[in-house]
Amino acid sequence: MLDSFQEFVRKELLFEKKHRLLLAVSGGVDSVVLTQLCHQTGMNFAIAHCNFGLRGTDSDQDEQFVEALANHYQVPFFSTRFDTEKYAREHRASIQMAARDLRYEWLETIRTSQDYDWVVVGSQRSDDLETMLLNFTRGTGISGIRGMLPKRNKVVRPLLFASKEVIRQYATEQQLDFREDQSNTSAKYHRNKLRLEVIPLLKAINPAIEETATANANRLKKMEIIYHQAIETERQRVFETTSNGDIHIPLEKLRPLHPLKTYLHEWLRPFGFNASSILSIADSLETASGKKFISPSHILYKDREQLILVAQKAEAETTALVTVTTDHIEAPLVLHFKSENREQLEWIQASHVAMLDFDRLQFPLQIRPWRAGDSFVPFGMQNQKKVSDLLIDAKVPVPEKKRVFVLTSGDDIVWVIGHRIDNRFRIAEATKKVYIATVSKG
Repeated sequence: MLDSFQEFVRKELLFEKKHRLLLAVSGGVDSVVLTQLCHQTGMNFAIAHCNFGLRGTDSDQDEQFVEALANHYQVPFFSTRFDTEKYAREHRASIQMAARDLRYEWLETIRTSQDYDWVVVGSQRSDDLETMLLNFTRGTGISGIRGMLPKRNKVVRPLLFASKEVIRQYATEQQLDFREDQSNTSAKYHRNKLRLEVIPLLKAINPAIEETATANANRLKKMEIIYHQAIETERQRVFETTSNGDIHIPLEKLRPLHPLKTYLHEWLRPFGFNASSILSIADSLETASGKKFISPSHILYKDREQLILVAQKAEAETTALVTVTTDHIEAPLVLHFKSENREQLEWIQASHVAMLDFDRLQFPLQIRPWRAGDSFVPFGMQNQKKVSDLLIDAKVPVPEKKRVFVLTSGDDIVWVIGHRIDNRFRIAEATKKVYIATVSKG
């Protein structure tokens, strides 16, 4: 067992002697054996235990047992208690999923705050089979079917090579004490139902079902690598990232892809979109512009012949005042200001520069986001026009409209920044002094 453990750690590049490990120890046979193996290999480790408060005094006795185990190995001990049932109710999650979320979030907090390199958990081959079957039953993709990875992010699973029977045999040989979780004998949890009722039926068909599942998982892991390489190659071809971090996805590049919904699923899932919303996005590609899809972290717009993906930001308006002596501001936009006599003027005709009649301005000027209902007299025109209509005519994408600001003098808009000045503030024959505002192109 020890040799197999060391070989698996070496082959999967899980950790090295120089690393500091945080062992997640429940007190059951898997985590107790994991602790013994890490001790035998001379690793620098600490023990962390979660008391989920689900089994009354048994949960407290588990915590006491694990603390005694840490004292036996003379290693640091960390523990915490959760109101798991309350968390499950508030987050509408199953008890097992709630416990999992609470556990990994807390372990990562301890790992980072105490400067450990890896969180080490005692998942073994039988757990992996249960995970594959559970994912398959609920519905999953290739990542779910292939089960657990020996290393993912900062979590490693160095017992995935071993079956439950082998682990129990090793515990007996080493005379290791451990705690039995009586809830594991209850079929009310889905994972337990698989372990107690479904897997025995599968073993009747194939006694080596765990070994077969592991071999299948290894093949699927290799297939997954090829799959994600193809997905990433197309993502780099299709995604166009702007200077402000938005992602534009031209439909002309998207439509030829097949199967399109699979590509969208893999690309948009990391941005928080669930399977249902991704299907709706795919169905919207041939519909009119203006549709908006929201995830917890991002907004995706259907804008003419492209999708635009933007990060959600605070909606609070950002404003700034510009006095006569202000020469530049850094927020909400980077702008530079100066004034010159008309005789010294070097004419600049560009959308990022506004050249205005200084004497018509009322200071302080204000910079603010444009609002619904805003209107001005565009340069070269005599009548009022809504800012919203100007932006539509200019075919400004929906996300970019939210970032358009105006420069105002009193109640009047003198410049839709980066687009057009107001005709009433243009340089005229009578202009003596010119006020020049320049916005950073970035």
